[in-house]
Amino acid sequence: MYTSKIALFVSLALATACSSSSPGTPATTPPPADDSGAASTVTFTKVYTDIISPICVVCHNPAGVGVSVGKLDMSSQATAFSNLVGVAAGGAGCSGMGTRVVAGNAGSSILYQKVTAPTCGSQMPLNGTPLTPDQADEIKGWISAGAMND
Repeated sequence: MYTSKIALFVSLALATACSSSSPGTPATTPPPADDSGAASTVTFTKVYTDIISPICVVCHNPAGVGVSVGKLDMSSQATAFSNLVGVAAGGAGCSGMGTRVVAGNAGSSILYQKVTAPTCGSQMPLNGTPLTPDQADEIKGWISAGAMND
């Protein structure tokens, strides 16, 4: 009898210690997606604003060197999106080598390869400072999340 009372007391004590402070609320909250608590999905607007516009458009525009070599115009956000997602790579040694952006698959996307470890042509930006790991991860995150146009 005494042993069963101790066992009951221990069970109640453990149940109380492991339960949440209010009914229906989990005892622990999962951590946020990133340090800011914001969703970790990267938008095309962010990729365009942070990377493509300031770094790529210098060459990849109707009058730039990149268009004559790589045949890729990224002079506006709408143009860049329509020339990247689901479009076969062309020029600069990558023609027929794959798709510029394969939605959901950064590793198979020529864009991601070109800024990390190109399987064709030259690393981008051509004759410029390579993208930082954070910038490459931003592109990878957008592609991996489905390469949506927001």
